[in-house]
Amino acid sequence: MKQKIADANCQQSNQANKGIRTFLKAKIPVRFWAILRFFDKYIIYILYCWYLIRRIWHERSISNGIPSLQQSFFTFPSDIISDLNKNSKLSDILKDLGFHFSEGQHSIYIYRKVDILKINPTFFHFYPKPFGLKIIKSQEISFDGTPYYTSYKLAKGTNRISMRAVGSIKEKAFISNLLNLHNVAPKVYDIIKLIFGDRIYYAFVVQHIQGNTVTGKDGVTFVNYLNRVLEQTGVEVLGIKEHCDFRPPEFRNNIFSDLTGSYYVDIQNFVMFNKMHHNKLAKTLQTVIVKDKNRFYPNKLFSCIYPNSANDENNEQLDYFTNLNSFLEQYKVNLNKCSLLDIGCNLGLFIMFALNRGARWCVGIDNNEMVDTARLLLYSTGFTRFDLLAWHPREFDDATFLPVTKYDILHYFSTEDHFRLPTGLEKLDFRILLYEGLAHENIQDIESRIELWPFEINILGHCRLKTGEAESNPLILGNIQ
Repeated sequence: MKQKIADANCQQSNQANKGIRTFLKAKIPVRFWAILRFFDKYIIYILYCWYLIRRIWHERSISNGIPSLQQSFFTFPSDIISDLNKNSKLSDILKDLGFHFSEGQHSIYIYRKVDILKINPTFFHFYPKPFGLKIIKSQEISFDGTPYYTSYKLAKGTNRISMRAVGSIKEKAFISNLLNLHNVAPKVYDIIKLIFGDRIYYAFVVQHIQGNTVTGKDGVTFVNYLNRVLEQTGVEVLGIKEHCDFRPPEFRNNIFSDLTGSYYVDIQNFVMFNKMHHNKLAKTLQTVIVKDKNRFYPNKLFSCIYPNSANDENNEQLDYFTNLNSFLEQYKVNLNKCSLLDIGCNLGLFIMFALNRGARWCVGIDNNEMVDTARLLLYSTGFTRFDLLAWHPREFDDATFLPVTKYDILHYFSTEDHFRLPTGLEKLDFRILLYEGLAHENIQDIESRIELWPFEINILGHCRLKTGEAESNPLILGNIQ
């Protein structure tokens, strides 16, 4: 009986995946399929033109973040390939050097730890989780400073129109991370530059799925769920949903599964240039700001990123980050390649600031609603090198749930009104403390509070960071004695 029910469910799932292409093939005799393929080719070209028009319109209507707050790229030189001939293929050279990898038309994926170490042994000092390197072959740079995911120089079926329609790797990182929130795509930890001789390649540092391909009934079930996620998030399939990449039973081996779940790994098939996500995020920002007026929200920053996301009546000047940068430079605090723990991370403003100056990894902690909103905001503005953790007030008693307990810098935003200081703070290992208070707090009260911490902290200096026309937040800098 259970088997019959399962078969019936599978039949319904298969029926749901059938569309006009399947219908036409069922009605048109086989001898006419060549004509169908001929028209199919030009229909796809027309679709690419349509997507390109929409992309251009989207780029004009939605800002791509604040140029002064973009995540910097790490560069990893590799001496394993000192001279790369212009006519030589990277895949052939890697193969001759004994690398194990999988290859597609537009990328090379290296997944063994021993091979990643061959390229550059410092990788594992940067990223806290198991990962693979997805090297993008394209070297055609897009408007956002990263390569287009595809290139007309690499594949016969690709031209300049389809290349622009598919979009840049920065956009693909955002889409993959957005879908990862629903556990249907791998997480992108970073976009990096690899230097092989005189040639530069961009690569994703991406969550490695250590499992098997998903096919048949399980694949159909997954694709049906994926389609629901796409509708919820505003992400679209580039072309047609009946493309062979989404067609059972093999799905062109694009679905992988391990103990953490099932994931669609060929992220080039997805695009996003409608306003659904941005409008949803703008409303979420409004809700969070209205609920918690005591925290610092630079209105102009959000109104630039997402129009109408915040009220900008006071014409607030964005000198918060300028003052912060000057203060840190005064005391020679360098954020480059540092690890940061941000307790009370708010909407991730300090994390944005740190990643913009080359921080290698940031972990932020706040309440559930704030973390969910901050994660979307950071992904949407192109940031990837971070973890955000929701900490309920009753569970804020120790630091054992953190991915690591050793950090270069602890940024602590005054959180007494939201959750108390963790009793397990002494388990943390950090060198520098940046304590940021609320506008109504004074320096002396904060210093007295810091004296109660389970550390010998030497106060180096303090300042006030302008957050509006009349308000400023106190900031205290100290180090561990």
